[in-house]
Amino acid sequence: MSDPTAAPPLPAHPDPQLDAILAGPLPHELSYALDGPFHLLLPDRFGANAAAFKQALTEAGVEGRVYYAKKANKAAAWMDRCALSGTGVDVASVGELRDALGHGVRGENVVVTGPAKAEDLLRVAVLQGCLIAVDALDELERVIAQAQAAARPARVLLRRLPPAQPHSRFGLDDQELTTALTRCAETSEAVVMEGFSFHLSGYDTHQRAELAGELVDLCLKARVLGLRADRISIGGGFAVNYAAAEHWEHFLKEQRPDHYHAGKSFAASDFYPYHSPVAGPDALRAILTTNGLAGRLREAGVMLLLEPGRALLDQAGCTVFRVQGVKDRPGYGIVTVDGSSLSLSEQWFNSEYLPDPVLLPAHERRGEPYAACVGGATCLESDMVTWRKVRFPARPAAGDLLVYPNTAGYQMDSNESPFHEFPLPRRSSSTPPAARPAGGSTAIHSPDSLPETWSHPMDKALSRPAVVSRVSDLIGHTPLFEVCRTDTDSRLLLKLEQFNPTGTAKIRMARQMVLDAEDRGLLRPGGRIVESTSGNTGLGLAVIAAERGYTFTAVVDHHAAADKLRGMKALGAELIYVADEGDEELATAAREEFAEKLAAESDNAYFTEQHNNPANGDGYRPVAHELDAALDGRIDILIGAVGTGGGLFGTGGELRKTVPGVRIVGVEPKGSIAFGPPAHDYYQSGTGTPRAPPSAPWSTTTCWTRAPRSATSRRSPPHACWPAASASSSAAPRAASCTRH
Repeated sequence: MSDPTAAPPLPAHPDPQLDAILAGPLPHELSYALDGPFHLLLPDRFGANAAAFKQALTEAGVEGRVYYAKKANKAAAWMDRCALSGTGVDVASVGELRDALGHGVRGENVVVTGPAKAEDLLRVAVLQGCLIAVDALDELERVIAQAQAAARPARVLLRRLPPAQPHSRFGLDDQELTTALTRCAETSEAVVMEGFSFHLSGYDTHQRAELAGELVDLCLKARVLGLRADRISIGGGFAVNYAAAEHWEHFLKEQRPDHYHAGKSFAASDFYPYHSPVAGPDALRAILTTNGLAGRLREAGVMLLLEPGRALLDQAGCTVFRVQGVKDRPGYGIVTVDGSSLSLSEQWFNSEYLPDPVLLPAHERRGEPYAACVGGATCLESDMVTWRKVRFPARPAAGDLLVYPNTAGYQMDSNESPFHEFPLPRRSSSTPPAARPAGGSTAIHSPDSLPETWSHPMDKALSRPAVVSRVSDLIGHTPLFEVCRTDTDSRLLLKLEQFNPTGTAKIRMARQMVLDAEDRGLLRPGGRIVESTSGNTGLGLAVIAAERGYTFTAVVDHHAAADKLRGMKALGAELIYVADEGDEELATAAREEFAEKLAAESDNAYFTEQHNNPANGDGYRPVAHELDAALDGRIDILIGAVGTGGGLFGTGGELRKTVPGVRIVGVEPKGSIAFGPPAHDYYQSGTGTPRAPPSAPWSTTTCWTRAPRSATSRRSPPHACWPAASASSSAAPRAASCTRH
């Protein structure tokens, strides 16, 4: 082992910023804090790469737009950067589109690609004004139908089948293209045909430039039919240069089967081209200079669109595994790490991710060079993170870290799966000090400040990421608190929804009502949300509105708690009162009438109308799954206040699907007419709705009951003191009674 026969080295290009991070304590602190593999992201690199592509367009005098191919990496950090910089986003699913819009990317800056797009995707894309790359004639007809139904024109590109790749499953052939152009001209009130695109495999810049030239000619022909045709998309295919030429050439020349575990063999064609002399923005420059393409674009007045994925993520992240064990084998070792090859996607294309991993020892030590392959923690022979025998400076040991550089592009999460229920690698971002706001600090907790972990099965139901980039990522996965246990071993558990942002469950339904409005085209970017609220729903809507780029107007009265009114205002909400100062009477009907009128008279405004919005209940459906997962389905009774109906009925209806025999008990304070008269004063804000919620499926509820007007959780055992929200305080005594009986 002291003179190992290892594969030829293939170090990644030097990266001073990453080297500085790896030389410090952060990687080991993150490994300890996250207790598993993780992906370390460098978001500033994404912005720099996007700016470099835009600079190449500027240098050539070409009008263009860069779209990030979202499939390359799912992290929210990239969407945030796109929203801030105006970089477009290329999506291919409803989930991707919703995520982009949710991070503030405007619909007009989104291009929708992929073959045979789902109906929901087309519907939302049309409503949000996205650009749609049409891949087939029947898809064009579906786009036209969606546009006509929405009374809103659809923006489309027609995707060209590449003549050089006639067996591609993407695009329209010549005859189909002619038919599509005619159809676009016939339905110009429903479709704005903005140009053409293609999907071309490989990294040949000359081939890409030639096909781009053909698309320019197609634009000129389309204009004769009266079509707009003023842009073309050349897709992605911008190579990334991972390693130096001499290392790459030496590796390809010298690598052989005995350099790999179990005699595995790879041909040169099996590998991604880890060295590319013309990569990233330089590849774009090469395309623009081929056959005078830049001049042709300028002369024809055609905009150039491009959709890089991997190239925008060059040097924007790395993947870190912790060593769990090492076995010695004749001539080399087998290192096992705390993850799997699912987190290095190249392995699942019968290939190998070749930039050498970097060993970060847990403790300083010296030793002889050591050759080793790297295996995952699963029980599959094929789960090899690295088949080749990498020459490490010393024998790895348990607790050491292996860092795979430059993995942000496609490697991190394209194929990740919680196989064996191993945790997926968490994501963490690192920003250079100069890029942080004054007084800011990195969002990394030291080991001393880490919270206790929850034991199974609650750990599964509380699976939140350690570091998040949006407040809404903290919604849900709230803990359960055992109030008491009876002699028969029945337990009373409280679902502590105050662990949600804003300290209330209602942010769940606030988010869902906004998402639903976006999906249905009722709320467009920059719009206004209007709601009649006594506080908690308003707090949730204020957070979601701020996060998604909307303004929020809360129509309120003085019956609401003052701290909730102050909280909404602090979150940027506009407060409109329907009652005079000093008038503390409940004015729900007046609030809702005013809110409805205000939204109707305002442009791009939406009245969420929580009392009569099906999305209210939909927002609570995840609660049922959290309860089911945490308690393994062992739930006899679900008890909750009725209020607007969403929490109890949304949770109860969904819970009945997984726990069919569960009893659902609705509680309201005496004085509420949710279950009918008589009505009189009550003291719990957030309950006692003055009318039965129209959206409430009463058949879901096994029974209902009225709590005394002053009922609170004071009846709980002395050891179980916990501050309860106003609505839940009325339910707690009834829950205790059910537990006793």
